[in-house]
Amino acid sequence: DLYGCVEMGLAMVDSLTVLLVTMPDTQETCLGNPITLTATGYGGAGVSSYVWVWSTGDVDSAVTTSSVQVSPTDSTTYLVSLYSGCVPVSATVLVSVNPIPTPSFAVLENEGCPPLEAFFNGSSSMSNSTLTWDFEGDGIIDHVDSLFGNGDFSTPIFMYEESGFFTVVVTVLSEKNCSTTVFIQDYIYIHAQPIAVLELGTSNVSMLNPIVHANATASIGVDSAYTLSSWGAIPYYVLDSVAVFEYLMDGEYSVYLDVVNVQGCHDYDTAFVTVKKPKWVGAQLNAFIPNGDGVNDTWVVPEIEFLDNNEISIFNRWGDLIFKMKNYDNENNVWRGENMQGGEAPQGTYFYKLTYDEGEETGWIQLIR
Repeated sequence: DLYGCVEMGLAMVDSLTVLLVTMPDTQETCLGNPITLTATGYGGAGVSSYVWVWSTGDVDSAVTTSSVQVSPTDSTTYLVSLYSGCVPVSATVLVSVNPIPTPSFAVLENEGCPPLEAFFNGSSSMSNSTLTWDFEGDGIIDHVDSLFGNGDFSTPIFMYEESGFFTVVVTVLSEKNCSTTVFIQDYIYIHAQPIAVLELGTSNVSMLNPIVHANATASIGVDSAYTLSSWGAIPYYVLDSVAVFEYLMDGEYSVYLDVVNVQGCHDYDTAFVTVKKPKWVGAQLNAFIPNGDGVNDTWVVPEIEFLDNNEISIFNRWGDLIFKMKNYDNENNVWRGENMQGGEAPQGTYFYKLTYDEGEETGWIQLIR
């Protein structure tokens, strides 16, 4: 003091570490998508003394890290302050809000018969977008297109093979990874398809009896019309699912079946027909002399071996059956002019009838003795 007297005292002072707050300067989000902001504190009087105050009105205490969730509609700056026995410290973060792209799309035809080739087109409200397509709503991405300008279009084509309703899902993703997904429930409708079944009575006929019966009654789901046709044939009889065709020339032919249901869906079936020339053209010799000289001793029927299940009956001029034989073969089973009792038939003119699987022939034979 003034007189030089001195008095000393000792005091203990706690020196706190510097109070700090860390938080990203900027963050990005998509319009309508919430984002979490997180701040972390260090130093001060210790975590137990921490008090966090956000500009959103949220308050936290006694935690090292504080978080809030925000959903800004425009780019917004958020402030957080940390109190801990000292002068409070603050930090700010700018949340940048990116716009969301909007997809638009259409299809040329959204209803039809299988297989339906569907022509889609789609676009985005923003450049540098990516369009992804799920044409059946099964979660599988079927097509992806990158659109670099507002005038760009995605034009995928998808083939629907099965009948039923199909949901189409389109997602557009911007270059800022903002996306919009559009679901259109049951957007595509594929009608049920009939099933054509064509059956032929036979597929091999001869010009001796060139008739083929076609039957489509085994077809399924036909509630509108049947069409049976065969080029090169006369439609001898056609009624709904049954037809009879008569062919005018030998050759190979196709029989076509077209069935349709009330939705206009078609199905087709094809069967093939072979029309053969007659294998038998009459007796080679209408007269024969069974005298045992080895020349013209038997009645010969050309190509008789090709006539399945043939049977020959020979009658005299009064209509009496004098000879009959199955499976005539021109060698062993032949007529040498004998009668049913094994004796010789007298010289004269005889009538024959030849039957086989494909038809019947008749004519006259001269037996000379």
